[in-house]
Amino acid sequence: MGLIMAGGLAKRLGGIEKPLLKIRGKTMLETAVEALKGAGIKRVYVAVTPRTPGVKRACEQLGVETIETPGSGFVYDLWTAIRVIGSVCLVAVADKPFLTAEEVSVLLDLYELSDKPVLTAVTPLSEYVEFHWRWPSFIYVVSGLSLAPVGLSVMDLRGVKPKEAASEDLLVFYGYVPNLASIDTFSDLEKAGLASRLKGGVSKVELLRL
Repeated sequence: MGLIMAGGLAKRLGGIEKPLLKIRGKTMLETAVEALKGAGIKRVYVAVTPRTPGVKRACEQLGVETIETPGSGFVYDLWTAIRVIGSVCLVAVADKPFLTAEEVSVLLDLYELSDKPVLTAVTPLSEYVEFHWRWPSFIYVVSGLSLAPVGLSVMDLRGVKPKEAASEDLLVFYGYVPNLASIDTFSDLEKAGLASRLKGGVSKVELLRL
């Protein structure tokens, strides 16, 4: 199963429905759906809220199922959607205009090697700041290495209560820029044209067991 979180308010973009922004000829919603389906995920859901009626209509046109969430914040809406799905689920956010099936496939494959209910994709902090254009809201520090989450995880939260913290491993993506970059501000939109022409370094991943 796949879940795309697409119900946010996008305050830094004036409250628009961010997943419907077109970059490189397609909406970020379309990019996310294609990345998940291209990785072999046959059933993809999109979490929407009362604030995103346009996203819901777009999902109907794309033939993608939606899950109504209350719009009470990312974490609460995520739990609402996860409970509806009720199985192992790859979770992505709908603001990555360069996401491809490759990153999704790698995360799914490595999840099989993890014994934790959650595997979270991260990048080195230096790469995050360079290609996400801002400081992250949360940082992992593992063996002296600073890592930033990039909005892509595999989760099996069956048996985990909403107020509990599910144990997790981290999958570090090196050189996968700008595929994992997000769009959050108007400045990001201006830089997206440049980022779309950039290529990362040597691509590799590393599974960190916490």
